[in-house]
Amino acid sequence: MVDELAFTFAAASSYTVDQLIIAQQPASTTLEVNIDFDGDAEFELLDGNGTLFPGETATIELTITVVAISGTNPGGPYINESVVLANSPGGAFVLDVDDEEVFLFENPEIVLTKTVDTIINNLDGSFTVTFRLELESIGDVPVFELELYDDIVSQFSGLNPRDFLAEEGLSLLVNPNWDGTATSNILEPGQFFDEEIEDNYFVFITFTVDAPDPLPATINNEATVLGEGPLGTPTQDLDNVDAVFVEFDVDLFITKTVDNMDPTAGEEITFTITAGNNGPQNGTGVQVEDLLPSGYTFISAIASAGNYNEQTGLWVIGDLASGESETLLINVRVNQTGQYLNTATIEGIENDPDLTNNSDEILPDVCRAGLIPPRLIKN
Repeated sequence: MVDELAFTFAAASSYTVDQLIIAQQPASTTLEVNIDFDGDAEFELLDGNGTLFPGETATIELTITVVAISGTNPGGPYINESVVLANSPGGAFVLDVDDEEVFLFENPEIVLTKTVDTIINNLDGSFTVTFRLELESIGDVPVFELELYDDIVSQFSGLNPRDFLAEEGLSLLVNPNWDGTATSNILEPGQFFDEEIEDNYFVFITFTVDAPDPLPATINNEATVLGEGPLGTPTQDLDNVDAVFVEFDVDLFITKTVDNMDPTAGEEITFTITAGNNGPQNGTGVQVEDLLPSGYTFISAIASAGNYNEQTGLWVIGDLASGESETLLINVRVNQTGQYLNTATIEGIENDPDLTNNSDEILPDVCRAGLIPPRLIKN
């Protein structure tokens, strides 16, 4: 049995073997340790005369001392490999190899970045808030036993925080029972950074609060992350962000359809764009951007309000009252080549916190000359 410690820790200026102990289970095992083992591959850990019977286990505890090593990543990991060789009573040769990562010392460091993902006015006297919490490992070793806390209950205490939800982001598992308190870990126990995959992960946390009074209002929220290196060295970080609550002036929306989803190159098709305002306030300075991509040639446009400029792609509507909508019809010819994804986006002067419905797109399945659209091919 050999273990070339001198090779594994070649950068160390010196090392010594402190202990070399064999535990025999059961007593019938007859193995003798080579007390002169010096860490070299040519030196056996055992004297080579021992016998290990079927079902028996022998354990060698090997402790070494190394001098601190300088370099880019002096703490490791160092891959240390051991090899065991033996012969059966019939003379058959057997061999096995195993290795392990070894860290000599460590400097774990974790960074937390907290941002506001969305704050949505539910128009019922409440807001739904979503924060994005990103963790990054910038030390020289992986970070284990991650704990992530955000005391929503205390920091939003006057707003009746409720409906807590932690959502998994990149490679991190969340605690489904997270309740927004100071002692409730957002992550499942045992989470860690896998250096071979990524060095930064994130999660989302969402909750609902009563609307602050008066509006607008700003509430600062802080989160904390804890972790440790492979040897147990602790690391932590915190970050805070302002959650800004504002009046919900308008909720503009847009939808886009086409009269033929399977056109052939050279045919004419018509896009229908509907721009609306869910309120509660009237919208002003409303305009839609719908610049035709290269796969279409503009023919004509008809707007129920305002004007459409095919050169800029802007449909200027102007005022759009709460609960009202306007329509734009764009007639085009489908080109033989080009981009066919058509996108429309709406915006106005008033505050519109919910931007999830401010854009829509459509992609016709164009059949170029001599080709059959994929959706029409039968197996």
